[in-house]
Amino acid sequence: MQDKFVTMSNDEYHAHHALGSSDVRRLMISPLHFEGREEPTVRPSYFTFGSAVHAGYLEPDKFENEYRPKPLEVDGKGPRTNHYKEWIASQSEVEWMSAEDYDKALKVVEASLEHPISGEMFKGEVTVEGSVFFKLNDVPCKARPDLVSALGRGVDVLDLKTTTDASPSGFRKTVGNLGYHIQEWFYRKALNSIGLEVGRFIFLAVEKTAPYATASYTLNQEDVEMAGEKVNEALSKYKRAKETDVWEGYPRETTELTVPNWALPDRGELVNGNWMTVKEAQSTFGVTRTTLYNWMARGLESKRFGGKRMISARSMSTFSR
Repeated sequence: MQDKFVTMSNDEYHAHHALGSSDVRRLMISPLHFEGREEPTVRPSYFTFGSAVHAGYLEPDKFENEYRPKPLEVDGKGPRTNHYKEWIASQSEVEWMSAEDYDKALKVVEASLEHPISGEMFKGEVTVEGSVFFKLNDVPCKARPDLVSALGRGVDVLDLKTTTDASPSGFRKTVGNLGYHIQEWFYRKALNSIGLEVGRFIFLAVEKTAPYATASYTLNQEDVEMAGEKVNEALSKYKRAKETDVWEGYPRETTELTVPNWALPDRGELVNGNWMTVKEAQSTFGVTRTTLYNWMARGLESKRFGGKRMISARSMSTFSR
């Protein structure tokens, strides 16, 4: 399996011009958000923390060689101070972290390795951060899965995510906010392009603060498949922008917005007979809360009245057939 992947450093991978899943997600906001992005001049501490956790979990030798806690005499000193500049100039080129972040990274890695899914995924033949280059709609693309584990004819994929809330409800929000379903769809296409059939795509979520709770999740595949349309639309925008060299942002027209109901005073808005609460919809139509929210993601009509989520009975009749 290893021969199917391109071996290269993380810096080389990110410098390659092909589009990654994060690039595609920027394009979904607008082409301008992709073309106009700026890399920070100083590497943010949260970025170093995430990289350290991934290295510690996936490549412990790399973590040992490339990450160090700052000694007490400079920990907390600003990088612009003369004391810090003199100290850093005398050090080897490694990623320096605050002692607190370094200690937390070790605890996050330990918690991740203790989760049962880690024991499953590291068995047998595995590829860690192997790069894949492929084309979607004639656009050069790239992917770099954290861990691919061979299982007979197919493979399972594990993606490690540090988060503030690894609970089902908390991580579900993170999936939607950060587009992890889009990432999964994109990575599945990448691995398919090199002849690998993907079984499970597992997100191992680990909290960044004590008690460093962990949980593993797979996503509903119907929801993941729906990401394909959005990816194709983003790639079409990219191709058009490349051809015209016009990187559009938000619409130029002045748009009227409605104020969210939660920001307005209660005006005693009455709910007509078409609307029912989530609990009433569950009881009336005999479906679970999860099913209702899946249907809402697919177009089931809903709105908020007085801060409460209401569902259209007429729309429910169509989805429950």
